[in-house]
Amino acid sequence: EYGKQWYQRRVRATVIYSGSESARGIPQISLEPPKLNSGSVEEFMSICDGSFFPEGAGNDPKYMGAFAKFVGALWMSSMARKTPHVRFVTISPGATTGTEVRRDLPWYKRLFVGTLVNIL
Repeated sequence: EYGKQWYQRRVRATVIYSGSESARGIPQISLEPPKLNSGSVEEFMSICDGSFFPEGAGNDPKYMGAFAKFVGALWMSSMARKTPHVRFVTISPGATTGTEVRRDLPWYKRLFVGTLVNIL
């Protein structure tokens, strides 16, 4: 209990990063996770400067978005370790109303996700 109270007094701000589902991938809704070869610093640098990606990859927003969200989530975890007085949270908005995540799904997945969102 004391630790929780201490933490709440110390936290001065909260940073929320939306879109972690792209970073981890959700095969059920056709979101593939980013695939890395080595996870090296050089590989991450190539993701950031664009040289990692094959020709034409920029035409697929799901593919590019997954890597952008992945790097963003890793940056958030790095910042959380460096600044303990700031709470960093990555969230997954999922298929909430108003998002376009269902647009490219097959009709049966769109129906299922839409029904699920309305129930919840």
